[in-house]
Amino acid sequence: MIIEDTNKYTSLDYSKKAIEISSDALASEIILLDLKFINGFTDYFVILTVSSKRQADSLSDKIIKELKLIGCGIINSEGKSNDGWVLLDFGGFVIHIFNAEKREFYNLESAWPDAPKLINLL
Repeated sequence: MIIEDTNKYTSLDYSKKAIEISSDALASEIILLDLKFINGFTDYFVILTVSSKRQADSLSDKIIKELKLIGCGIINSEGKSNDGWVLLDFGGFVIHIFNAEKREFYNLESAWPDAPKLINLL
């Protein structure tokens, strides 16, 4: 196993890698919000939707594993796929994995209407 030199990666780079992993795993409605100048707790939100508990579990495990291989360790995770929302906190960015029902209910995008959407994949 080769671990790459991580000095060259930013939170934005890691966020984009998580989006690539999520897209390959058939997640939908993937967005990347730039929160750098809007809040003080993280730079980016990755928000995405999955279709099943199994997909949420598999995707969260895959993101954690693949980002660790390139030098980005997770700080904290919260929620369970059974609850419809899994949060992966990597410090500079946070990934929200929702089922469709919870995504619509919480509607995180509306909490930061002024945040630029850097990526918006349907």
